[in-house]
Amino acid sequence: HFFSNAVNDKDLSSSEIKNYILNLVEYENKEEPMTDQDILEAIHTKFSLKMVRRTITKYRKMLDVPSSKERKKLYKVENI
Repeated sequence: HFFSNAVNDKDLSSSEIKNYILNLVEYENKEEPMTDQDILEAIHTKFSLKMVRRTITKYRKMLDVPSSKERKKLYKVENI
């Protein structure tokens, strides 16, 4: 956390955003997983931060979080 990159002038780091993404995905509705657009809107609501969807996609891939379609398939397999 000491050397994380600042995202804006509010002392908000990219690692904070990544942790928030992980938290969102962990507690998401398993029937309808959050899309990158949904995650983007949640970040905008919580942090009042303007980002683009491809940044969310980049962060999600860095965290090894599958896409919403892939997660939906994984959740279905887990319930079998």
